[in-house]
Amino acid sequence: MVNENLLATYSLLSFIRDTYGSECNESLTQLFVPLIKETLNRMLRKKGTAIMGKDYSEIFDSVRENFQIEIPIPVIITLMPQVCKYSGGSFTLNSDHSFIIDSECTSTITEDYQNQKKLIKKLANNYKIYCKGRNVPYDFEELVTFIQDQKNRIFNDQSTAIYNQSYHVSKYVYDRIKKKDFYFDIICSIYLGGIISSYFKFKIKDRIIDTELLVDTNFYISLI
Repeated sequence: MVNENLLATYSLLSFIRDTYGSECNESLTQLFVPLIKETLNRMLRKKGTAIMGKDYSEIFDSVRENFQIEIPIPVIITLMPQVCKYSGGSFTLNSDHSFIIDSECTSTITEDYQNQKKLIKKLANNYKIYCKGRNVPYDFEELVTFIQDQKNRIFNDQSTAIYNQSYHVSKYVYDRIKKKDFYFDIICSIYLGGIISSYFKFKIKDRIIDTELLVDTNFYISLI
């Protein structure tokens, strides 16, 4: 079943990279700072009062609940001082990784995330129209599987699913690539964001020569 929130997170990560890429040259982990900020804000709104956390596992769980991805706790430990320093909120971070947050962080991605959700719905609707026009079965999950196939093979050690799919799935993507239209951009965002979200799972393998290719749109185009 397609998780549209997860797809929106992928798209959001791609958006953050495009928007703030120059600030993340040293490490892709910087891309996850806005997600942690937004997560802390949601935790505050849900609780209604100051958050007094026992350890960063609470943030880990909340990121997974809100954005359906996992940011390892050691990475959260590394990023929290930066989040605190540039949050605009009231933070107390303790050496045992307990924490107190009294006010919200300065976050700019709330609206961006909602916009990404809308884009995912537009892509699904466009694909539905495409399938209806060719009298073929509509299954958005098939399209998502096609887009994520390379990510799943590299990072999740899954076998390819493309060979078992109907021809119209790849044909739709190919048509988008030829036109380089609005929907092509959404597809690329989902692909690139999925790669970024799998950053923490990355293990060097002999068949991967240049990891920079994994976050390059041209690499995606060459796959098709």
